[in-house]
Amino acid sequence: MKILSLLMPLCALPLLTQAQQTEYSVHLNSGVAAFRGASAEPTSFVNLSDTSPGNTYTNNPYGSRWGWSYGAAVQGQHVGKRGLLLGAQLSYDNLRPATRLNGAYAFGTQNYAVEGRTNLENQFIGLYPYIGQRLRLGQVALDITVGAEIARQLSCWEKGRFTLNGQAQKIEVERSHEPWDKRLRAGITLSRGSVSLTAGYSYGLTNYKTGWVGGVNEAYIQAIRLGVAYKVH
Repeated sequence: MKILSLLMPLCALPLLTQAQQTEYSVHLNSGVAAFRGASAEPTSFVNLSDTSPGNTYTNNPYGSRWGWSYGAAVQGQHVGKRGLLLGAQLSYDNLRPATRLNGAYAFGTQNYAVEGRTNLENQFIGLYPYIGQRLRLGQVALDITVGAEIARQLSCWEKGRFTLNGQAQKIEVERSHEPWDKRLRAGITLSRGSVSLTAGYSYGLTNYKTGWVGGVNEAYIQAIRLGVAYKVH
C-alpha cells in the first residue's frame, strides 16, 4: 500500500505529452507540527543530572502539542489541457513538536515543580511528488494536490527551557532519529498572477519509537503548513 502511494504520481507520466505548460516556483512556509500516537503526550517532566547540566533531558520529548515550524521549497509542475497537475516539490523543513514541562526529578526521587517547554527539532530534506487538479475561479486558480512525501532526516535535537527555583535553565540534547520519514500529504494553492497562497497537511506513517522496549511505543509526526509562493517564469 505504501509503495503504491509513493508510485501513484508516476502513473500519470504519459500525460506529460499533453502538458499545456510547465510552471516553476519557490515557496516559503510556516506552520505547526506535533506527534500523534499512544506515546505522544502534552506534558512531561525533566530528568535533572546530578553531575552535569548537559545531561539534563526531557523524559518524553515526543509532544502532542503543536510547535511552531518553518520551511522552504522549490517546485515544478506540468499543467494539462484540462487542468490536470503532475509535479514534484523539493523542500527543507524544521518540524518542532512541543511538550509542556511541569516537573523535574533529581537523583531519581526528588521532585521539583517547574514551568517550561521542550521542542523536538527535526530537520529534513524532503521530496513530494504529487498529482492534482486545477480549477478556475475567475482570475484565481485553485490547485488541489495529493501525493506521498518522503523525507531524509538530517538531525534531531531536543531543545527546552524551564524555570527551577526562580532560575532559568535550558535543555539541549541530540536525540537518535529515523533516517527516513514517510508521509501522506495533501495541499491547496490559490494563485493570481505570479503570487500564490499555500496550505498543506502531512500525515506521518513512520513510527519514531520503533524498537523501544516496554509499553506501547507509537509516535508519528504530523504537520500543517501555511505559506506563500512565487512563480519563476
